[in-house]
Amino acid sequence: MKPDPAGMPSVTTWTVKGRGDGLTWLAMEPVTGRTHQLRVHAAESGWPIVGDNIYGKAPRTGGPILHLHSREVVVPISKNKPPVAVTAPVPEHMRERLKACGWGGTESASP
Repeated sequence: MKPDPAGMPSVTTWTVKGRGDGLTWLAMEPVTGRTHQLRVHAAESGWPIVGDNIYGKAPRTGGPILHLHSREVVVPISKNKPPVAVTAPVPEHMRERLKACGWGGTESASP
């Protein structure tokens, strides 16, 4: 797979949360919703996501598991009700690299 120059435009915002051991921990937010958007934007920017064996540099087999985690999803319900927010714990396979980037090891990878 590769980016398509004639494809639909997409926008991703990102913030550096920490660095360490040749790694950078990013909080990425897709403003638009294109297929594999975060993976494509990271790889095309020169910093592919750890374990991305399609857009990144990870081997097809035997490499690390993809280090992409949807920490929180917020769904608006109606004007009269607050949105529903769901937060997921950091997967075990990502914890060591996140700690190397300054994550404190608590369940949430938020600031």
